[in-house]
Amino acid sequence: MEGLFVLGPNMIPNPDEIIRRVQAADYRPAKMKDLARLLSVEQPDYRTFRALVRQMVVQGTLVKTSGNRYAHPSLLGGEVGLLRLHRNGYGFVSIPGKDADVFVGRDEINGALDGDTVRVEINGRWSREGLPQGSIREVVVEGKKEYIGLLLRRGTQWIVEVEDASFGRDLFVDIADIPQAVEGYRVAVEIVERGQGYRGLRGAITQVLGDPNIPSLDFDTVVRQYGIPQSFSVEALEDSHRSIDWQAELERRRDMRDRVCFTIDPERARDHDDAVSVLREGEGGYRLWVHIADVSHFVPAGSALDREAYDRGTSTYLIDRVVHMLPEALAAEQCSLVPGEDRLALTVEMSLGKDGQVVDSELYESVIRSSARLSYGQVQACLDGREEEAGDAYAWQRELKCLADLSSLRRSIRNRRGSLDLDLPEPEVELDGNGVPLRVGIYPRWESNRIIEECMLVANECVGRFCAKENLPVLYRVHTPPTGDKLDSVLGLLGRGGKRMGGDPQRLTPQYFQSMLQLASSLPNASLVSKLLLRSLSRAEYKAEDGGHFGLACAQYLHFTSPIRRYPDLLVHRVLKAALNRQWGEAERSALRARIVEFGQHCSSRERRAESAERTYVKTKQMRYMERHVGDSFDGVVSGVLRSGFFVEINEVLTEGFCPMREFDEPVDFDSQHHRLVLRRSRGAIQLGMAVRVVVCAVDWMAQEMDLALTPEGNSDIFGRRGSGRSHTKGQKSRRGGRPPKRRSR
Repeated sequence: MEGLFVLGPNMIPNPDEIIRRVQAADYRPAKMKDLARLLSVEQPDYRTFRALVRQMVVQGTLVKTSGNRYAHPSLLGGEVGLLRLHRNGYGFVSIPGKDADVFVGRDEINGALDGDTVRVEINGRWSREGLPQGSIREVVVEGKKEYIGLLLRRGTQWIVEVEDASFGRDLFVDIADIPQAVEGYRVAVEIVERGQGYRGLRGAITQVLGDPNIPSLDFDTVVRQYGIPQSFSVEALEDSHRSIDWQAELERRRDMRDRVCFTIDPERARDHDDAVSVLREGEGGYRLWVHIADVSHFVPAGSALDREAYDRGTSTYLIDRVVHMLPEALAAEQCSLVPGEDRLALTVEMSLGKDGQVVDSELYESVIRSSARLSYGQVQACLDGREEEAGDAYAWQRELKCLADLSSLRRSIRNRRGSLDLDLPEPEVELDGNGVPLRVGIYPRWESNRIIEECMLVANECVGRFCAKENLPVLYRVHTPPTGDKLDSVLGLLGRGGKRMGGDPQRLTPQYFQSMLQLASSLPNASLVSKLLLRSLSRAEYKAEDGGHFGLACAQYLHFTSPIRRYPDLLVHRVLKAALNRQWGEAERSALRARIVEFGQHCSSRERRAESAERTYVKTKQMRYMERHVGDSFDGVVSGVLRSGFFVEINEVLTEGFCPMREFDEPVDFDSQHHRLVLRRSRGAIQLGMAVRVVVCAVDWMAQEMDLALTPEGNSDIFGRRGSGRSHTKGQKSRRGGRPPKRRSR
């Protein structure tokens, strides 16, 4: 094993060794190459060393001082961390190793931007939320440099209004020698100067993207907005062309090509990284094989391809297109478990009893040949007995029925131990070839989806237990319990329903949380209550130490089954292969263990970036779709209540709009204790979770906002029989382009 993650003979120092050197009494802040010489880094490892040092600066364990010299943070005052700005101008600095963020008021930001690594000086005061307050003294590492925004004129000046609510400043640009620049067009701009004062922030336009009203631009806009690279370097593409010595691989791997297996994926999927096989055994038991594409064979550790895959961290799925973590030819062809082709794999073979419990499991390298590529729709049709719609899947009905039975048993096992159903409804958007949304609905949740989910879950559990038993340095998928405060705030919003459910922080076991979800299902606003409860959970993250997975109610859980699209899975594969082939010495373990925390933080961050991009793209298309429905009425549910109005989620498209209080013909009082609005004359109430009927009044898809109003009909609980809301007609125009309306935050 070699390169960036498991080091071979050309060793680079780990972060602890670097810190010890820069803290030594004889050390003086040194430039990168000088620091490398001090640490005896050889030329082949210099690029890897440089990447490590830069990452340490981002994490705050090293600082970059004047003259591009590197030193320990103790050389300077204050703490170093990552700044996240709120749309209202204040921010929070996350400092590695600290439990609480530092709150920074808008007057103490001192020109720093969202995503900067900053030095913050704590001033001894506390925010209303109980967080320490501080002032930013220095930008240690500038974060994002390229932004997306609208080109606008300000008198004789040109500015870019950045499409990021947290940016909060005008970015001045020069459009000379840019003939394509047109006012109102969307542009990409790079910051070139961070000066003081109103006009201190200056940028250079790097590309004119075009008229923002053209839907086909949405994809490039979102990808660039979140800094997701779409192309690979020449070196990375060269690394991706790696041949296979099939004879050698067959001699050392288990030949599973005669074992019937198939993939089950969405209809449009092109990267198939998992295949399954199943048999019924004597006395009602099962034997299950989960085959996962051996991506690590094609991605050498420390190679240019590996570095770029690590930088991406994950593939990003944007409705009609995918930004792959690996070059598409590798993801969709060489690694993909396509039918009728020999493929390298890592196999988890499991023996399960008639109750679905794992009796034994084994991990090994294999060669497989998929028998069929099936879709969720085909498999569901087969399970339902619809032979014509099932197509190719009907030939495997015996195996599919066996998988369905096993899946049901595994769900029962997880349910008994307190596992939560974490799947919230997701919007399904259908686009035409120009990116125009044709239909917005809700993704179907079929039994066929759950079959594959259960197979992957049990495989991940078995691999997690193996890694824990062998004490291997891998990334676990850790999901911590919700805090009492988070849960109390949700239960407070639920009023009497919340009191019925209780929320004792001392009893926040998975089983107890599961019982609250079950109680929620009996409430009138069951769907929203369940959603709010699930949103009170913390995010799952990648961590070096196993902290258990609260949502799945299990320990020693990790991600192993998607190495084509997730870097943590690829890392697990490398470690497993080294352990299985006994290539795993103490030096290699120590080298990886020294950096595994950093890898977890990076991969968690990249996962959040991809999820944010995916949400933004879906919301943009939802709003474009709703723009065509101004004046139309929809059923929805109240999803949030403010003093100024309330949010409604429209049922059939799963997107929110806002009903402002100014639309009412009578005074309205805000009941903060019960988070509801009360009409003074009719005494009707608008409260969280209640069903309402609304009309779409205006849509600003660029701001991703929609204004709604209650209809007189369908809201008798609020208005009584006569009704008192204002009606709206289709003649009202949607807001498009220009400055977005004032944003509303909950």
